[in-house]
Amino acid sequence: NRTPFGEITEEKIKNALAKNEQIILFLNKKGSASAILCRDCGFVEKCENCGMALAVEKGMLRCIKCGIQKMPPDICPVCKNTRIKFLGTGTEKIESWIRKILPETPLIRIDRDTIKNGKELDEACRTFRNGWAKILIGTSLIRPDLLRQTQLVVALLPDITLNYPDLRSSENTLRQLTLLKSMVKEKGEMIIQTYMKEHAVYENFLKENWMEWYNAERKKRNLQENLRKNLQEKINI
Repeated sequence: NRTPFGEITEEKIKNALAKNEQIILFLNKKGSASAILCRDCGFVEKCENCGMALAVEKGMLRCIKCGIQKMPPDICPVCKNTRIKFLGTGTEKIESWIRKILPETPLIRIDRDTIKNGKELDEACRTFRNGWAKILIGTSLIRPDLLRQTQLVVALLPDITLNYPDLRSSENTLRQLTLLKSMVKEKGEMIIQTYMKEHAVYENFLKENWMEWYNAERKKRNLQENLRKNLQEKINI
């Protein structure tokens, strides 16, 4: 799929519009690639020393903890396919895709590029609240009351946050999704658009199995911290 929307997501968006319902497409970050990912199996390149997802910097992969660098692979080392892509998109690109798919649908965008002050945010929120726009594409600037009035909320590529090179990336992703879900209206629907549907964060989120996630995350962080300390000791020697 060359767009960030799977077939099911695209169909649900079109069905909601056919029923004259509103839709929010939520993206946690405004844009830029943070890691690389295989679109066939969900493989993400990680640091062999500490397990942290490698960040994309000037066309290279780099561990922000250990400092090692390597070239991005052309072929996935797991499934051997070539659909290795930079994991990242922005609200502007999402808007462009939506206008190609649904050229007649009125939409607005709320992010740091389109909103410069509180007055502009008030006006944008009023536009959506009053029903003029059917699709809202936005980041964390979106106000909670807009989520509560919307029938369909799509969390677009939380994989970006999940694979951000940060020890708390899993925690931040789970917190974001939980907060988003808590604000969706009672009879509304929330969709997670991901390339990594079998990831433990998504599985535990859907099952609301918080303790299982917590125990696994604690072990992972302890392991990563021990690996980092061992590497630092080798460097000091």
